[in-house]
Amino acid sequence: MKTMLLFNTDTEKPAVVHDNVMVGFLRITDKGMNLEQTVPVEPETIQEVAENLGQMSRELPALFTQLRTDLAARHQHERTSRIVKSLPLEMKRQIQIGSAEHVKEGFLNIDYWPNSGIDYDEKTCFANLDVRLGLPLYDDSADFVYSSHMLEHLTFEEAGMHLKDIHRVLKAGGRLRMCLPDVAQTARNYAGRNKEYLDRLNGTFRFLGYMPTENRLYGDLMSRHILEGCTHKYFWDFENLSAALKASGFGGIREMPYDMDIDQAVALRIETSFCIEARKWDR
Repeated sequence: MKTMLLFNTDTEKPAVVHDNVMVGFLRITDKGMNLEQTVPVEPETIQEVAENLGQMSRELPALFTQLRTDLAARHQHERTSRIVKSLPLEMKRQIQIGSAEHVKEGFLNIDYWPNSGIDYDEKTCFANLDVRLGLPLYDDSADFVYSSHMLEHLTFEEAGMHLKDIHRVLKAGGRLRMCLPDVAQTARNYAGRNKEYLDRLNGTFRFLGYMPTENRLYGDLMSRHILEGCTHKYFWDFENLSAALKASGFGGIREMPYDMDIDQAVALRIETSFCIEARKWDR
């Protein structure tokens, strides 16, 4: 069935009146049934429908593009998931989530690189996975999960689901260690105008290289540290992350010092991170 919207805007022709109300027409045609019917409709309704259709026509290309992107990402995730599930369990006892280029030997290294053409790299045990779609790992199968500067890239709701997924994967007694931006520390130094601290960050913070020199002010530094190029979705500190971990079933939650044996040996990370550990206790 085909619907055509007709509205006469020719002011020289007399207005059409139906039940003492000026109207336009909605014409409905169905060639298969040899049907054509014209129904009187108030002009405001016609105008509203036309505007809605116009808005939809403008939005549809972007919606279809996003749909194709989402479907491609899901198919890629499914391909990588099948590979990861087929790996020996011994290769999945230690998991690093959000590895970037810092892959660890003896770990299954996970990060999400869309459009990279990579599913799984055997040399580095790197799996290209979007953790928002779930970890393709068996329940109670991992001893240790490590995640550095990743959780803040998820929304609060996504982070909650991800923490529950990590809890599912860990064995009883398994350990989770996370490092995240210490925004609270940077905020304290920003509010107190600790020039030495802020100038040190100003000289090392990588995103400032994309900014004009005249914009490298302390407020710009603070914005970059919190948002990191608008890729950070949520701000965590020890208090709210502890609450999220408890809600996901974890216990034994402790703030920990930076550990050069496991954490990234990067000066900026050491100075601007806080670390937390939690355990999955026996049921």
